[in-house]
Amino acid sequence: MAESDKKKHSVGSNGNWLNWLIKPFQDLRFRYQLYVFFICLLISAFIWLSIKLSKEYTTAVKHPVEYVNLPQDKVLTNELPDQVYLKVKGRGTELLKAQLSEPNEPLKINLADVQFEKQGEYTYSAQVPAVWFISQVARQSKYYDKLVDINPDTLVFRFEELKYRKVPVNAQLDYQLDHQVWLREPLSISPDSVVISGIERAVDTVNAVPTEKIDLGTVRKKIQRAIELKEFPTRFLKLEEDSVTIKLLAEKYTEAQVTIPIHTDTPQSVKLKTFPETVTITYRVSLEKYERVDGSNFQANVRYRPGSGQFLTVEIVRKPEYVRITELEPKEVEYILLQ
Repeated sequence: MAESDKKKHSVGSNGNWLNWLIKPFQDLRFRYQLYVFFICLLISAFIWLSIKLSKEYTTAVKHPVEYVNLPQDKVLTNELPDQVYLKVKGRGTELLKAQLSEPNEPLKINLADVQFEKQGEYTYSAQVPAVWFISQVARQSKYYDKLVDINPDTLVFRFEELKYRKVPVNAQLDYQLDHQVWLREPLSISPDSVVISGIERAVDTVNAVPTEKIDLGTVRKKIQRAIELKEFPTRFLKLEEDSVTIKLLAEKYTEAQVTIPIHTDTPQSVKLKTFPETVTITYRVSLEKYERVDGSNFQANVRYRPGSGQFLTVEIVRKPEYVRITELEPKEVEYILLQ
């Protein structure tokens, strides 16, 4: 058989199959009977469903819960269920309507009147049966007159006393100072310490609270910004603060020198002469304060007492607070006693 004949035969077979499938629907009587069948089927299903839903059923409904008025001076140490199962009884239509209504809001279980018994030096506990809070739940739920029971049937609460402790803040910063930029003052953290609270055995393990890691890159000028404190990985510890402010007083500086005379600190009856009689101070100062600095801002002393060695150490006893001395020349001097 030629290729074209095969194609014609295949098309013809498919056409016969489709004609056989479609032909009944072209019959008006068949279509009428089919419509009647589906209508009867729907009516039967509706009647069956109505009968089923008119009966009473008992079912368990999952519902989220939250606990309010927990003791403020204590820490909950055990896990509580975040949902309960409400055993409800009612007609199917009522239960279905409640299930299909708006999403359930958490049921609030109020612990204001619960009495906690002391179990140890710092621990307290209470067992609250469902009968104690079932009325609370019923008033809040959509099953007010249908609620039969609650699962779990008892809630267990364990607490420990809340302890407080003040610990320093540890700033986790990465940065590099640009060329000829310095920190005029050490890094400032405000507040530099924070209060933590929690159970005693957890609070005692904390020596410092770190900040989140921050990379400041290359620092060229003053930086002041808030940084979040790193949260504790346990629910038994809490921070009273959630952030601190760090301050980097970065500024451009220049280097300069002054040469000043060396003063002597000796007993009243002693006079001496130093070699050399002057000291050269190399210092750094910010550009904006460079003009404010000269030799009169510094004072260098040597201290002599009987028994001092051959050399006396040069000490800078006065300098501007915004100046940083990087070198003294000389650091020690020789001397002779004068008659």
